Amino acid sequence: MLFFHLKLQKKTYLNLLDIGSSKIAVMVVRLSENQNPVVVATSCVPAKGIQSGTIWNSDEAAACIGEAIHQAEVKADHEIKSVVVNISSNQLRSIYLYNEVSIPKGQPVSTMDVQRLVDNIITQHVPAGQEVLHAFPLGYVLDKNKGQTDPRGVYASTLGAHVHVVTIPEEQSMNLLKVLDRCYVSVLMKVATPYASALSVLSDEEK
Repeated sequence: MLFFHLKLQKKTYLNLLDIGSSKIAVMVVRLSENQNPVVVATSCVPAKGIQSGTIWNSDEAAACIGEAIHQAEVKADHEIKSVVVNISSNQLRSIYLYNEVSIPKGQPVSTMDVQRLVDNIITQHVPAGQEVLHAFPLGYVLDKNKGQTDPRGVYASTLGAHVHVVTIPEEQSMNLLKVLDRCYVSVLMKVATPYASALSVLSDEEK
Protein backbone atom coordinates (compact mmCIF):
# COMPACT_ATOMS: atom_id res chain seq x y z
CA MET A 1 0.00 0.00 0.00
CA LEU A 2 1.04 3.61 -0.50
CA PHE A 3 1.51 4.15 3.25
CA PHE A 4 4.52 1.84 3.32
CA HIS A 5 6.20 3.48 0.34
CA LEU A 6 6.48 6.74 2.27
CA LYS A 7 9.04 5.40 4.78
CA LEU A 8 7.44 7.34 7.63
CA GLN A 9 7.90 4.90 10.47
CA LYS A 10 7.89 7.70 13.07
CA LYS A 11 4.60 9.19 11.87
CA THR A 12 1.52 8.33 13.91
CA TYR A 13 -0.90 9.87 11.42
CA LEU A 14 -1.01 10.24 7.67
CA ASN A 15 -3.35 12.82 6.17
CA LEU A 16 -4.31 12.08 2.58
CA LEU A 17 -5.73 14.78 0.31
CA ASP A 18 -7.44 13.88 -2.97
CA ILE A 19 -8.01 16.90 -5.21
CA GLY A 20 -10.39 16.19 -8.07
CA SER A 21 -12.40 18.26 -10.52
CA SER A 22 -15.73 17.25 -8.93
CA LYS A 23 -14.82 16.66 -5.28
CA ILE A 24 -12.19 17.21 -2.60
CA ALA A 25 -11.67 14.25 -0.27
CA VAL A 26 -9.56 13.95 2.88
CA MET A 27 -8.70 10.78 4.77
CA VAL A 28 -6.98 10.71 8.14
CA VAL A 29 -5.14 7.45 8.76
CA ARG A 30 -3.58 6.39 12.05
CA LEU A 31 -0.65 3.99 11.89
CA SER A 32 -0.41 1.38 14.61
CA GLU A 33 2.88 0.30 16.15
CA ASN A 34 3.25 -2.41 13.47
CA GLN A 35 2.38 0.15 10.76
CA ASN A 36 -1.11 -1.17 10.06
CA PRO A 37 -3.28 1.70 8.73
CA VAL A 38 -6.58 2.50 10.44
CA VAL A 39 -8.90 5.09 8.89
CA VAL A 40 -10.14 7.40 11.66
CA ALA A 41 -11.90 10.09 9.61
CA THR A 42 -12.93 11.03 6.09
CA SER A 43 -14.52 14.07 4.49
CA CYS A 44 -15.73 14.99 1.03
CA VAL A 45 -16.90 18.35 -0.34
CA PRO A 46 -17.75 19.55 -3.88
CA ALA A 47 -14.75 20.94 -5.74
CA LYS A 48 -14.68 24.50 -7.04
CA GLY A 49 -12.01 26.37 -8.94
CA ILE A 50 -10.40 23.16 -10.20
CA GLN A 51 -10.54 21.63 -13.67
CA SER A 52 -8.72 18.49 -14.82
CA GLY A 53 -6.66 18.58 -11.63
CA THR A 54 -5.47 22.13 -12.34
CA ILE A 55 -6.13 25.15 -10.12
CA TRP A 56 -8.15 27.71 -12.09
CA ASN A 57 -9.47 29.89 -9.26
CA SER A 58 -7.26 29.95 -6.18
CA ASP A 59 -9.88 31.56 -3.93
CA GLU A 60 -12.53 28.93 -4.68
CA ALA A 61 -10.03 26.09 -4.55
CA ALA A 62 -8.62 27.22 -1.20
CA ALA A 63 -12.11 27.55 0.26
CA CYS A 64 -13.27 24.03 -0.65
CA ILE A 65 -9.95 22.37 0.22
CA GLY A 66 -9.90 24.20 3.54
CA GLU A 67 -13.45 23.06 4.29
CA ALA A 68 -12.63 19.42 3.54
CA ILE A 69 -9.58 19.59 5.79
CA HIS A 70 -11.58 21.24 8.59
CA GLN A 71 -14.30 18.59 8.45
CA ALA A 72 -11.71 15.80 8.67
CA GLU A 73 -9.99 17.52 11.61
CA VAL A 74 -13.25 17.75 13.55
CA LYS A 75 -14.15 14.10 12.92
CA ALA A 76 -10.67 12.83 13.80
CA ASP A 77 -10.07 15.27 16.67
CA HIS A 78 -6.67 15.72 15.07
CA GLU A 79 -4.99 18.83 13.66
CA ILE A 80 -3.85 18.41 10.06
CA LYS A 81 -0.53 20.18 9.48
CA SER A 82 0.77 18.24 6.48
CA VAL A 83 -0.76 16.14 3.72
CA VAL A 84 0.10 13.56 1.12
CA VAL A 85 -1.60 15.01 -1.96
CA ASN A 86 -2.44 13.36 -5.26
CA ILE A 87 -1.62 14.92 -8.62
CA SER A 88 -4.25 14.10 -11.25
CA SER A 89 -3.44 16.77 -13.82
CA ASN A 90 -4.03 16.05 -17.50
CA GLN A 91 -0.53 17.47 -18.06
CA LEU A 92 1.31 14.66 -16.29
CA ARG A 93 4.14 13.45 -18.51
CA SER A 94 5.74 10.03 -18.61
CA ILE A 95 9.32 9.88 -19.91
CA TYR A 96 11.48 6.78 -20.50
CA LEU A 97 15.21 7.53 -20.15
CA TYR A 98 18.57 5.76 -20.11
CA ASN A 99 22.00 6.85 -18.92
CA GLU A 100 25.30 5.45 -17.60
CA VAL A 101 27.91 6.46 -15.03
CA SER A 102 31.43 5.20 -14.36
CA ILE A 103 32.18 3.26 -11.18
CA PRO A 104 35.52 3.90 -9.39
CA LYS A 105 37.99 1.12 -10.13
CA GLY A 106 38.15 -1.57 -7.47
CA GLN A 107 34.93 -0.51 -5.74
CA PRO A 108 31.53 -2.24 -5.88
CA VAL A 109 28.40 -0.36 -6.90
CA SER A 110 27.06 1.56 -3.91
CA THR A 111 23.74 3.18 -3.05
CA MET A 112 25.38 6.54 -3.75
CA ASP A 113 26.33 5.37 -7.26
CA VAL A 114 22.72 4.42 -7.96
CA GLN A 115 21.46 7.76 -6.65
CA ARG A 116 24.10 9.63 -8.67
CA LEU A 117 22.96 7.84 -11.81
CA VAL A 118 19.29 8.69 -11.27
CA ASP A 119 20.17 12.30 -10.41
CA ASN A 120 22.24 12.61 -13.59
CA ILE A 121 19.38 11.29 -15.69
CA ILE A 122 16.97 13.83 -14.19
CA THR A 123 19.42 16.74 -14.51
CA GLN A 124 20.44 16.00 -18.09
CA HIS A 125 17.22 14.81 -19.69
CA VAL A 126 14.13 16.19 -17.91
CA PRO A 127 12.88 19.27 -19.83
CA ALA A 128 13.15 22.67 -18.20
CA GLY A 129 9.95 23.79 -16.50
CA GLN A 130 9.00 20.25 -15.45
CA GLU A 131 8.98 19.05 -11.84
CA VAL A 132 9.83 15.41 -11.22
CA LEU A 133 7.17 13.62 -9.17
CA HIS A 134 8.62 10.12 -9.47
CA ALA A 135 11.72 8.46 -10.93
CA PHE A 136 11.45 4.67 -11.10
CA PRO A 137 14.50 2.60 -12.13
CA LEU A 138 13.06 -0.18 -14.32
CA GLY A 139 16.27 -2.14 -14.74
CA TYR A 140 20.01 -1.76 -14.41
CA VAL A 141 22.86 -2.51 -16.82
CA LEU A 142 26.32 -3.49 -15.55
CA ASP A 143 29.09 -3.33 -18.18
CA LYS A 144 26.42 -3.65 -20.91
CA ASN A 145 24.87 -6.71 -19.25
CA LYS A 146 21.14 -6.20 -18.84
CA GLY A 147 18.70 -7.68 -16.39
CA GLN A 148 20.06 -6.45 -13.05
CA THR A 149 17.40 -5.61 -10.45
CA ASP A 150 19.74 -4.52 -7.66
CA PRO A 151 23.34 -3.74 -8.68
CA ARG A 152 24.60 -2.72 -5.23
CA GLY A 153 27.61 -4.68 -4.02
CA VAL A 154 28.53 -5.89 -7.53
CA TYR A 155 31.84 -4.91 -9.16
CA ALA A 156 31.61 -3.21 -12.55
CA SER A 157 33.20 -0.37 -14.49
CA THR A 158 29.93 1.18 -15.70
CA LEU A 159 26.41 1.30 -14.30
CA GLY A 160 23.43 2.11 -16.49
CA ALA A 161 19.73 2.34 -15.78
CA HIS A 162 16.45 2.57 -17.62
CA VAL A 163 14.34 5.03 -15.65
CA HIS A 164 10.66 5.91 -15.89
CA VAL A 165 10.18 9.57 -14.90
CA VAL A 166 6.81 11.20 -14.19
CA THR A 167 6.68 15.00 -14.34
CA ILE A 168 4.25 17.90 -13.99
CA PRO A 169 4.64 21.54 -15.11
CA GLU A 170 6.27 23.56 -12.36
CA GLU A 171 3.58 26.24 -12.58
CA GLN A 172 0.86 23.73 -11.69
CA SER A 173 2.81 22.53 -8.70
CA MET A 174 3.42 26.12 -7.55
CA ASN A 175 -0.29 26.95 -7.81
CA LEU A 176 -1.16 23.89 -5.74
CA LEU A 177 1.42 24.74 -3.06
CA LYS A 178 0.13 28.31 -2.89
CA VAL A 179 -3.44 27.13 -2.32
CA LEU A 180 -2.41 24.61 0.35
CA ASP A 181 -0.33 27.25 2.09
CA ARG A 182 -3.50 29.35 2.37
CA CYS A 183 -5.09 26.32 4.06
CA TYR A 184 -2.19 26.26 6.57
CA VAL A 185 -0.93 22.82 5.55
CA SER A 186 2.39 21.73 4.09
CA VAL A 187 2.97 18.99 1.52
CA LEU A 188 4.58 15.85 2.87
CA MET A 189 4.58 14.15 -0.53
CA LYS A 190 3.05 14.59 -3.98
CA VAL A 191 1.88 11.40 -5.69
CA ALA A 192 0.74 10.95 -9.29
CA THR A 193 -2.80 9.58 -9.19
CA PRO A 194 -2.17 6.75 -11.71
CA TYR A 195 0.73 5.51 -9.56
CA ALA A 196 -1.31 5.62 -6.34
CA SER A 197 -4.17 3.81 -8.07
CA ALA A 198 -1.83 1.10 -9.34
CA LEU A 199 -0.36 0.53 -5.88
CA SER A 200 -3.84 0.10 -4.42
CA VAL A 201 -5.30 -2.38 -6.94
CA LEU A 202 -2.53 -4.28 -8.74
CA SER A 203 -0.86 -7.45 -7.58
CA ASP A 204 2.95 -7.65 -7.49
CA GLU A 205 2.95 -9.60 -10.76
CA GLU A 206 0.69 -7.06 -12.47
CA LYS A 207 2.91 -4.20 -11.30
